Amino acid sequence: MKDQPFIKLLSFFAIIFCSLISFGQGIITDKDNEFDKKYTPAPNSFFNELTPKNKSSNSYTSVEIKNSIKFCPTQIFRQKVTFFYEVQLNRGLSFNFGLGKAFGVDVFEQFFFEGFSSQYEPKVLLPGDILMNSRYNGSSPAVSTGMRIYFSGKAFDGGFVDLNYMYSRMDYILKPEINSRRIEGSPNVSFKMNSFSFGFGHTSVTGHKNNITHELFMNFGIKLFKYPKYDEIESTSTIYETYYRRTSIELDGRILPAFNMGYVFGFGF
Repeated sequence: MKDQPFIKLLSFFAIIFCSLISFGQGIITDKDNEFDKKYTPAPNSFFNELTPKNKSSNSYTSVEIKNSIKFCPTQIFRQKVTFFYEVQLNRGLSFNFGLGKAFGVDVFEQFFFEGFSSQYEPKVLLPGDILMNSRYNGSSPAVSTGMRIYFSGKAFDGGFVDLNYMYSRMDYILKPEINSRRIEGSPNVSFKMNSFSFGFGHTSVTGHKNNITHELFMNFGIKLFKYPKYDEIESTSTIYETYYRRTSIELDGRILPAFNMGYVFGFGF
């Protein structure tokens, strides 16, 4: 056949080509091979797949948090500045200590006095009327303590429940007249509060060293108040008059339920 020389020539080149491929794919054991040095990517190169990078690795070392100093920015809306210190006692159990200071009237507390306060004595000046007809005149430091349990068994990790106690005192000065009745006696009024609450929330950590704590919380409880008594007096000595006279007695008031929620962030160590 006329095509046999061509087929033989094609077969010859095919054999040579396959031999070159097999030789080129052979394993070279010479570590000093110049071609390998020239064409092997650098160890830190994006194209080097011999030692893939661990994307989750971080040059910073995480800190095991056992303490946290925290600040509650949401309390500013209630005209209060509050800091907390939380320390791990044992695994998922921690202790909270809080210290704060009011710098103005707590309008939320006024609202709760109007809507959720208990029944009071008749013929006396009500606490809601006192707060609505007075101006802020100072406060004591607000001190709180609490115990917290984390569901995960590790402090500063995930959901939690806690029990809290807080004490504070707010001072006010009454207006000369309330409800068209004059005030007789000292206009200086103090509300002393003891609060007991049960709460729950969630804590997480961020930052290069996982040492920035973030906390969302919500709690319910009861607030017990002591405040001065102003009796409503009806005088008929000369002309008929009704006014409020302060006595030496303190009255008891309460807000039930008391509700609070907010956000806290801090620095863990």
